[in-house]
Amino acid sequence: MARIEIVQSIDTSNFEAANAEELKKQIVHHFAEKGCPPTVEVISDTSVRIVFDTDALEKAETNFQKASACCSEGRFNAAKDLLLKAIKACPGFSEAHRLLGQILYQQGEIDKGMDEVLEALLIDPKNMWALIMMGNILANAKNNVEAADKYYKKVLDYYPDNAIALNNVAGTLIRKNDYDNAIRYMERALELDDSYTNSYYGIALAYYQKDELDRAFDYASRGAVKGVNRTEDPGVRQELLKLLLTIARDIVDSTDYESKVFDVAKQLESNFGVTIKFEKDDEQDTLAHLEFADFHHRKEHVVKYKSDGNYCHYMLHELMHLEMMLFAQKVGKLQAIGFNQKNFDEFQRDYKRHFDDVRKKLGSVKTEELAKHLFQGMSLQVMNAPLDLFVEQRIYDKPEFRPLQLHSLFAMESSNIDAVKQTANVSEFPQFVKDTNKLMNMLQSLMLRKLYGLDFVNYYKPSSNMLSKANEYFKVFENALSSFNAGDEYAVFEKIATSAGLIKYFTLSGVEKSEIKTEADRRQDEFNETHNPANANPIITMMMSSYMVGALEYFEGLLPEDIEKVAFECAMVGQNGISPAQKSGYKLNNVPGKDFGGYELLAYYYVSWAISHPEMLDKLKLPFDDAYALARKQFDAMRGR
Repeated sequence: MARIEIVQSIDTSNFEAANAEELKKQIVHHFAEKGCPPTVEVISDTSVRIVFDTDALEKAETNFQKASACCSEGRFNAAKDLLLKAIKACPGFSEAHRLLGQILYQQGEIDKGMDEVLEALLIDPKNMWALIMMGNILANAKNNVEAADKYYKKVLDYYPDNAIALNNVAGTLIRKNDYDNAIRYMERALELDDSYTNSYYGIALAYYQKDELDRAFDYASRGAVKGVNRTEDPGVRQELLKLLLTIARDIVDSTDYESKVFDVAKQLESNFGVTIKFEKDDEQDTLAHLEFADFHHRKEHVVKYKSDGNYCHYMLHELMHLEMMLFAQKVGKLQAIGFNQKNFDEFQRDYKRHFDDVRKKLGSVKTEELAKHLFQGMSLQVMNAPLDLFVEQRIYDKPEFRPLQLHSLFAMESSNIDAVKQTANVSEFPQFVKDTNKLMNMLQSLMLRKLYGLDFVNYYKPSSNMLSKANEYFKVFENALSSFNAGDEYAVFEKIATSAGLIKYFTLSGVEKSEIKTEADRRQDEFNETHNPANANPIITMMMSSYMVGALEYFEGLLPEDIEKVAFECAMVGQNGISPAQKSGYKLNNVPGKDFGGYELLAYYYVSWAISHPEMLDKLKLPFDDAYALARKQFDAMRGR
């Protein structure tokens, strides 16, 4: 046995002992190292011989550390075996008894656990963790709040600035429904340790019981972001997150957020001198979208939204998009991000081999539709994901909307994870498209984690490389946010799209305020008004009918899939607006050699969709039904039908 022997002078005034034997016990406790008490021999009134067994000390410490590691991994039976070995080596190892007692208690052996914790306290009456554990057992398992309170207050006597002790005293007060005093204790605990999750949870729960939901949400959301897991209570963070979501739901259910959103819209109208209109559209593909007035040749900005449970968040989201665009426009940094037929052609070239294989299974028409659908979906997601980070930060900066934001983002996150899982094994989708979808969704997950501490990133099962990319892109956003100026969001989009190898699928151009309302735009506004069915000019109807007859003649000799290509290309061109007054200059790759004026292109636009996808005509919102009916009649007569 390895031994260390020390002869030590003792100031007996530091000890209160009635006899030599009691003095020995106090000296043993005073010099105990890691619970392995030395052998003590009193030599005289002023000196003692102290002998330490270093082998036992080392063995006990090693087994205790291994047991602690097993506990953190959930391997409690293995931890018990190691703790028993530690106690055998050093019977006076107080912390080993305490941890063994905690494991037994958690496994349902309450009385055995209590005995071990008491043993820990007999060895070391000031063992803080043992005092707290004893209080917890009495309060939770024995329902003896008064006795538990005595142990917690002993912790405060010995360790007056200990956050854990303060929080546990508060816990007993909560059980007595003394919420105000409990909150004071826990606020003091947070002053000492602002990462202590238990205190955030306790304060949030106390305010929730008092029906002060806004304060409850504030503490729960702060704790979700700042709080860290602790070995003494590893499950409390999960309980805090559950409470946070419950509070958010209760606030959303009891708050008229629609009125609040309308107030935001009125403030924007006042600040920027604009008009904002809301339209419910449950048929649209997206949850909501913004039609910026200047890009749609109208006087008012329009927010279209689906009316599900979180529609107020969707409306507010689009309003924040609008606010960012108006600020960028004001300083001359507004950008137009879009994609056209050339971008789509680039996409098809990149994945020609893939779509050639798909074409063998689905045929040309369905493959073209799929490619179009994937390109547009991916492009819209890549275009919106970086900008949405700034939008959600703007919403977060309005505290009254945070419960609504969390409630909605949590629902979206669940939906996004399910969507990624469903498409993971769809062979018709290029892997790059699936990876891009996952990566952009992960950006939203990182934002949810930043704002509210809910971490769903690993639910996407990303590779280490993809996770690294997501963090890299999110860092680009955070760097821009720290010194944000109006229009910076477009630079973030460009950096992310370039890094991801996607910038070639977009057109990005600056828009000067003076460029937005041109004479051609004014004429377009007049066109929209005069071509309304109620105000249709019969001369223009006849002219459009004539152009449509020409379109019908052209399409007569084409295969259905070729007509559909023209339809899709017209839709692409239409995204950037078609000026009816323009006499020439419009080109279509799928109608080679032809130079279109505005009216004639609109005729081809309408007719190509009327032939290939008549069920979609109402979505185009082209007011030419009468002209097409007349053209169809004339064309049929020409063919002797």
